[in-house]
Amino acid sequence: MRVIEERYNDGFVLPTAIPQSTTVQIGFSSDSQHHFYSENFNEQVSISDINHTPSGFASYIFGCIELLQKAGYTVPPLCVYVKSSVPMGSGLSSSAALEVATLRALRQLLNLPIDDVEIAQFAQQAEIQYAGVQCGIMDQMASSLADTEHILFLDTRTLERRVMPLPEKAEILVIDSGVPRTLASSGYNQRRAECEEAARSLGVKALRDINDAA
Repeated sequence: MRVIEERYNDGFVLPTAIPQSTTVQIGFSSDSQHHFYSENFNEQVSISDINHTPSGFASYIFGCIELLQKAGYTVPPLCVYVKSSVPMGSGLSSSAALEVATLRALRQLLNLPIDDVEIAQFAQQAEIQYAGVQCGIMDQMASSLADTEHILFLDTRTLERRVMPLPEKAEILVIDSGVPRTLASSGYNQRRAECEEAARSLGVKALRDINDAA
């Protein structure tokens, strides 16, 4: 459940959560390296050079760790095991689920004083700075704060929000188009840049601020 306005224009959205989930198990590494393993990809990535961002699923985990360290938190070398039932490449925010799950695991392991909104904000910046996607914050806020029984009315500019019940007898359908999708390789960044350029030309912060469509 999305309102496309949010993606580029600081708009209002109404996301909800799906039953599928991403699980991150985390522990301390026995050496000086980070070790990340994805059960879905059957892939392990070991990182010793913190100045080199890995690719693929590891970039999201690495980004979360790096941002926490830049915020002043100490994160030792870790072993991270990931498995997910969230379909990948289907527009169901599997990357946001991975980021939020990683940050929740780090919060629990290291007893970090960060709340669920801060987790969403760290997750968004991990995707922007380390995965190269100029994403909005809707997916991360939904992954961090929403549930399957409610919808989350969210102002993506101010992060003011209200949890609302799903309408009585409502059902949500997810239809697979059969076309794989990833934000990083799609036209997402280009479309966002075009909206930002249009806002600059019109002298407003975002297209949300246009009151007269004429």
